[in-house]
Amino acid sequence: MIITADLLLNYQRCHRRAFLDRYGDDQHRDPPNDYLLKLIQDSAENRRQILADQDHRQPSYRSGDWQKGAEETLNLMRSG
Repeated sequence: MIITADLLLNYQRCHRRAFLDRYGDDQHRDPPNDYLLKLIQDSAENRRQILADQDHRQPSYRSGDWQKGAEETLNLMRSG
């Protein structure tokens, strides 16, 4: 289970609410309030800003060559 900002917020307010939001029937769920929407928007923007500064590299290997893919991935992980 992934712990999200809205799940933590609801858990802080009411433990049962967090459980129902995660496992309850979607048709009985309340629509998100303005504060929660703002929290989600700010979180997404923060994530975008952080990832914009990161250097992303992908392993380079032929499709289906799992051994080479594993080696390339391990090399990237070792290089940090």
